Amino acid sequence: FSVHKPNSNPSFEDQIQTQIVDNQTPFFCSTRRFIYLFFQFYFQGLDIHGRIYINEQGINAQYSGPSKHSFAYVKWLKEDDRFLDILVQTSPAFNEHAFPKLKLRYKPHLY
Repeated sequence: FSVHKPNSNPSFEDQIQTQIVDNQTPFFCSTRRFIYLFFQFYFQGLDIHGRIYINEQGINAQYSGPSKHSFAYVKWLKEDDRFLDILVQTSPAFNEHAFPKLKLRYKPHLY
């Protein structure tokens, strides 16, 4: 993976909600601590709130944020060939964040 973070902090006029579901793609062959720290590092400085569950099997994410940040995250994931075919659904958000904060968790099972 390469880490690319957007530089500016766009306004919420450009806000979207995003859902990523990929329970089939093998994700990392590493420890859960590495997975958690890697994603935590990536999200520093991004205005994204939501729930992102990860493990060695894949990812399940529902999050909201300015479209520039939200799409940057999707682009970052798709830079890895294992995530080229992930399902990404977006919809407009009208009242800023749909979630109070970002919860990044390692989950043994993704449902």
